Amino acid sequence: MLRIISGAARTVCAQLINHQSPYTLNGLRLNERAAGFRTTPPRYIHPAVLLIAKQLTKGLAVLTGRGFRNWWRSLPRNKKDYFIGAAKRNKISIAVTCCIFAAGGSIYYVSHIQETPITHRRRFVAFTAEQFRKISDFEFQMQYEMFKSHLLPSFHPAYARVTRVANQLLHGNRDMDTIHAMSWSISVIQLPLQNAFVLPSGHIFVFRGMLDICQNDDQLGNVLAHEMAHCVLGHGAEQVSYAHLLDLVIIVFLAAIWAVMPTDGIAVVAHWFFHKVVNILLHLPYSRKLELEADEVGLQLAAKACFDVRESSAFWSKMSLLAQENQPVEFLSTHPTHDHRSEHLDNLMNKALEIRRQCGCPEVPHKDPRTLLSALKRELELHKNDQLAGVIVLQKPKQI
Repeated sequence: MLRIISGAARTVCAQLINHQSPYTLNGLRLNERAAGFRTTPPRYIHPAVLLIAKQLTKGLAVLTGRGFRNWWRSLPRNKKDYFIGAAKRNKISIAVTCCIFAAGGSIYYVSHIQETPITHRRRFVAFTAEQFRKISDFEFQMQYEMFKSHLLPSFHPAYARVTRVANQLLHGNRDMDTIHAMSWSISVIQLPLQNAFVLPSGHIFVFRGMLDICQNDDQLGNVLAHEMAHCVLGHGAEQVSYAHLLDLVIIVFLAAIWAVMPTDGIAVVAHWFFHKVVNILLHLPYSRKLELEADEVGLQLAAKACFDVRESSAFWSKMSLLAQENQPVEFLSTHPTHDHRSEHLDNLMNKALEIRRQCGCPEVPHKDPRTLLSALKRELELHKNDQLAGVIVLQKPKQI
């Protein structure tokens, strides 16, 4: 939880100071945070009900389309001609009805357009802050059930590092209203995954694998800044809203697919193919766009907190070297490739370094961490050769 314990004036750029920061972040175990949940008011539908209702609606669309196909096939020819003729005679009324629905949908969409903080990008958000808080609490409960057996106790030394870095980020960006509006807390998960994420509620999850691979606090600071940027930008509500909007369109197409396809087998294949196309062309590119936006804003947050922002690019270059051929193809992934992220951050680096300078941060070390990657590449090549150590290749015998 972010607690303001002094009345210090907020400033745009904050220099690091030696005494206790007025912003503290609690390293609580997840079950301690869970005890503070508030019950859902009866005026809101529980998120679990919404998830179930969404799947049921898609199933209903399939059954409706299939039922229409079977009903149409069972009609005699004269009945089919009658309905086709009626549709032609009432084509104006049908067109007007479609236009009314389209206008209603457009009004609904436009009335839910918001602007992102910092980047000022316009986006669709379907939920109120209170509604999304309920969704966030539900997500928190799911994460708790998933990781509760792996959570480190709050007195574990790993919390000291994460808390120190997170507090530096919060203190350096204390001029932002969204930083003050959130209740920040952390949990460290004893798993070797190289991952970290922040829930929309402000709860930071860091895996031990991520702490191990971050060579210094600057790298960890840039990683946490990226995750906090998702929270500051409201990407959680945006992604849920985007999925909600697509689902409304998908339901119509699913009904049409099952109504038009001649057999159930062909309909199943078309259904599967349609979902793949929607995922590759709509869901995944949108997710990658949000990741790059979080990289950009996270770099600014790290710069204002006086971290060495060059470590962000160095970190992703290192991840690329370690992943090697195991990286998924970008267009099939929710995230850009490590190399893409490193190049994107390099393009923003001059601006980030200027932010550090304007904030009065200490000069970055003379040695650029990005230049150390060549040595790491050589080390990895040597490691590959070492794997063949102890293998003796016998010479071929001379032919008689």
